[in-house]
Amino acid sequence: MFDQGRFLDFIRSFCLFEEDGQIIKKIAAYHQFHAVRAAVESVVKASRPDGDKKGGVVWHTQGAGKSIEMACLAGTLLTDPRLENPTLVMVTDRQDLDGQLFGVFAGAGDLLGESPRQANSRQELRDLLGNRPSGGIIFTTIQKFATQDGEDKFPALSERHNIVVICDEAHRTQYGFKGRFDTKTGEIKYGYPFRGRDSSRQTSALLNP
Repeated sequence: MFDQGRFLDFIRSFCLFEEDGQIIKKIAAYHQFHAVRAAVESVVKASRPDGDKKGGVVWHTQGAGKSIEMACLAGTLLTDPRLENPTLVMVTDRQDLDGQLFGVFAGAGDLLGESPRQANSRQELRDLLGNRPSGGIIFTTIQKFATQDGEDKFPALSERHNIVVICDEAHRTQYGFKGRFDTKTGEIKYGYPFRGRDSSRQTSALLNP
């Protein structure tokens, strides 16, 4: 713990302050600290021009402190010079989970250095990503990766290499890559994950169930 580099890293990126009537200080536990450090290296490798764009999976049991870990991960990624001021897209599968995680991030401003934004519609998600040259934390539900009226295919939202997608509860949402034939419409349909990954071929994704 008191190795100089490790200790300074812990103070800088693994301490959070929350307000709930009083100021509460929270620090990362052993598993959160080492998971974040490993995840950062994986994301950096995946986001290189020759990377596979797959950051990996961090598996948790219930009550393991996933939200705090994700906030620490976000803060570390945003300040890593190798990612050149990345944009983070936080993807959940339910509105209540989106709001809950957004609240954790909104209260961790000192750690993150900026305030997160919530995409409230499919179009707003596209606007937030399409017009953003760098930086930012965007929250969205996976359902917003859906085609709009008149679209046959979900469009690429960005060609940047340093957009990091972090999926919460990914084991509930990362199905649907294979097309299925809709007997009513005669179309081949895909699930939301297919569209989400296809929307930015340059995106490095960290799936965090």
